[in-house]
Amino acid sequence: MHMLNHKSIFCLVPRFLGAAMGALLTVIQPVHNYSTIVKRINSSHHCPSINKLVDETFAQLHVIRRIKFYHLICQKNSPNLLCFHDDIHICLCYDHQGRRLANCFYFDHQMKFDCFGKNYCEHNGQCFQDSPDCPKRSICVCPSCYYGTRCQFTTSEF
Repeated sequence: MHMLNHKSIFCLVPRFLGAAMGALLTVIQPVHNYSTIVKRINSSHHCPSINKLVDETFAQLHVIRRIKFYHLICQKNSPNLLCFHDDIHICLCYDHQGRRLANCFYFDHQMKFDCFGKNYCEHNGQCFQDSPDCPKRSICVCPSCYYGTRCQFTTSEF
C-alpha cells in the first residue's frame, strides 16, 4: 500500500497473476484507520507500460521531457485507463474539475518483498514495511493455504 497524500491511499499489486500482467491497481480510496476491503480484480485494473500507449519516439524521450505530457495519455485513453507506468514511475489517472489528469510518483518495480532482508514471514510469505528507513509496522502477505500474522498456520492438512 502507498499513501498518495494524507487523504487517500492506494494498493498496487505488482506482478500479480503472472509477469505478463505487470501491475494491477486494486484500490484507491480515502484513508481509513481500519477497514476491510474486498475487491474483485479484473483486466481493467491492469497498469500498462507507457510503451504500449505511445509511439516509440515519445517513449524514448528523456523522462523529464516525457512526464509533462503524461496527462495527455490519461485524456486520450479516458475513461478506461486507471493507471500506467514507465521505468521509474507509476501514474494514476483521475478526474479533477472536468479534466483527466495523471498523478505520477516514483515506484520501485524491482522491490523485494522481504522487509529489506529481515523477512520474519514463514512459508514464503511476502513481508511489507511502512517505511524503508525507519519502519514502525510490518505485515505478511501469505501464500495460499497459509494464514496468521507470520503465515505460521496452514489449512492444507484439513
